[in-house]
Amino acid sequence: MATYYQQEQKRLLLEEPDLLQKWDQSYCDRMTDLVMIGIGMNRRIIEESLDHCLLTEEEMEQGWTRFTDPLPLFTVAG
Repeated sequence: MATYYQQEQKRLLLEEPDLLQKWDQSYCDRMTDLVMIGIGMNRRIIEESLDHCLLTEEEMEQGWTRFTDPLPLFTVAG
C-alpha cells in the first residue's frame, strides 16, 4: 500500500510531468529556482560563481559538522 507521500508524489508528477526533467532520484523534488532580473549581467560569471558554492560529491559524503556555519544563531524574539 502506497504511503500518503508516495500518492502525493505520483499525483504531482501526473499533473506536472515537466518536473521529471528536474527530479533527483536521491532528493526528489528539492528544487530551487533563482531568478535574476537586470541589465548587462554576465550569465556565465553568475553561473560560475554560484556553481563554486556547491559542495563536491566528496564533501556531500563527509560530516557536515566540520564546515563553518557563517549564519548567526537563530533566536525567537519574545
